[in-house]
Amino acid sequence: MLVIPAIDLKDSRCVRLRQGRFEEVTVYAEDP
Repeated sequence: MLVIPAIDLKDSRCVRLRQGRFEEVTVYAEDP
C-alpha cells in the first residue's frame, strides 16, 4: 500500500477542513 499525504492550503496557510468544506477550517500554521 502506498500512502500519499495531503495538506489543505487556504490563503497561504496550512489548514484542516471540516468534512471537506472550506467554510469550516482550523488553521494549524500561518507559514507552511
